[in-house]
Amino acid sequence: MSHSRRDSARLDAIRAVISDDAGHFDIGTVPQDEYNIFAFEDINVTTELAPTRLKFFESKSKRVTLEPGRTAKLQLDVITVDSLAEFEKSHGS
Repeated sequence: MSHSRRDSARLDAIRAVISDDAGHFDIGTVPQDEYNIFAFEDINVTTELAPTRLKFFESKSKRVTLEPGRTAKLQLDVITVDSLAEFEKSHGS
């Protein structure tokens, strides 16, 4: 799982976490703001979370406003390893 603030070009606004077997995850304490939440099947955090990749897969993310002391439940579309490979192939990365 990963999330990014509205300005996904800011690398300091990107965080990655691993979900448990049931798909639950906790991103910890973050500032109140709107975020895009992504679900990757398997990723190399150093490369796949680059802003260009996040922008490409933005349609598979869910936008959520996080507020202090609140939780959010989301149903996410998983970005598969095959989808990442297609991105690499089409973008020459």
